[in-house]
Amino acid sequence: MKLFRFVLGPALAGLVALAACQSSADKTTATTAPPIGPTAPNDPGAPALATPASSPGAGYELYRGTKTGQGGRPDSITLHLLYLPGDGSPDKTTYRSSLQNGYYGADGEPHELLRQRPSADSLVLNEELRAKRPAIPDGTTPVVRWAMRRQPDGGLAGTRAGQPVRLRRQRVAVDFAVRAFTDSVAAFPKGTKRSRPPYGYVSLQTLVPTGGLPPAALAELAANILRQDRGDTLPARPVPALADYWQQRRQSFARDYAQGVTDLLGTADPADSVAAPNYALRFEAESGAYVLCQQANLLSLVFCAFDYAGGSSDNYQARVVSFDLRTGRPLGFDDIFRPAARRALLPLLARGVRRSLGLKSTARLDSRLLTNEMQLTTNVCLTPGGAFFVYGSSEIAPSAYGEIRVFIPLRELRPLLREGLPLPGNDGAGGVALKN
Repeated sequence: MKLFRFVLGPALAGLVALAACQSSADKTTATTAPPIGPTAPNDPGAPALATPASSPGAGYELYRGTKTGQGGRPDSITLHLLYLPGDGSPDKTTYRSSLQNGYYGADGEPHELLRQRPSADSLVLNEELRAKRPAIPDGTTPVVRWAMRRQPDGGLAGTRAGQPVRLRRQRVAVDFAVRAFTDSVAAFPKGTKRSRPPYGYVSLQTLVPTGGLPPAALAELAANILRQDRGDTLPARPVPALADYWQQRRQSFARDYAQGVTDLLGTADPADSVAAPNYALRFEAESGAYVLCQQANLLSLVFCAFDYAGGSSDNYQARVVSFDLRTGRPLGFDDIFRPAARRALLPLLARGVRRSLGLKSTARLDSRLLTNEMQLTTNVCLTPGGAFFVYGSSEIAPSAYGEIRVFIPLRELRPLLREGLPLPGNDGAGGVALKN
């Protein structure tokens, strides 16, 4: 599944409204949220959120509770919900993303939840059963429906596939402000004769840690999240203030958009909507950061980016990154795994991708993948119960399959992991920092 889509569709995880004619950079003043949306933690004595605050209408919530698992057994789960400005406003021009909302069970495997039909007092989510996709993708994936309502105590209660679910709002290891910036840029100068002139859209959504950690670790985490947002390859590269980064991003998009429109038009008259239809000139550049898991001293985030620059194709990517909350440091592949893991992971990934695609253990990989030889990816993060690998569209499978996500349980990985990783249960405090 594509993480960002510029074509509006029924499977929605969240919405961010894009301005039609003017900038809508976020504000630091909070607004009253609907019952289903950002709310105060279920703790009357909780300290106030440090500045900066979330953008109006945005927020992040974490819940824990139980659902009915296989064989009717209860399964403890952790649910993450991220709200963005424009949630519940499908009439507006919007971008949508997946992996904003998700949960993991006692085994630590992440599952995606797509938000449907938001309303003031209820929350409907669809869980895609990716392993049950047909052998030849037809654009649909079986789903399980979650239907929940906010409870007086701030929790959520309802059903998953008709079975009861009860979740309680939790305090988090690290607090986040959810910041969202959006803007639109006209394709042509004022005065161009064209009905419904096209616009390009640029947006930035990110997470700013605001509390829950020692000051040094908090500052390091904030800087490293922004570095990941920017795609920096130098771990100590200075980072600008978030507002300055947004302006740099917006200005860069405006320059690229103007040049792209010029290249597409060539010698055509800007008023000629046949030579340059509006949809081909509606460029987009979007990015977002979402919580995949946080527990004890482990935080894992998803960084998504989507670009459309005319024509019939778009570009999207998702990176998953873990952070050690004791230090605020990101954990790369070589921080997580021993050198011998590069070869030893291949049979584990082959077994995991068969599970992910619903293949029998004896099935050839090239019955679904592009090759029968499993490939290694370093796009990996940790969860409380294992490692989560993400392959981009067309990286190892036909593009119709979208991303390929592979989870390997911790019990299979332990000999390959470096010492001292911040996994829950590594020590009495719930994790330890990496050893040098």
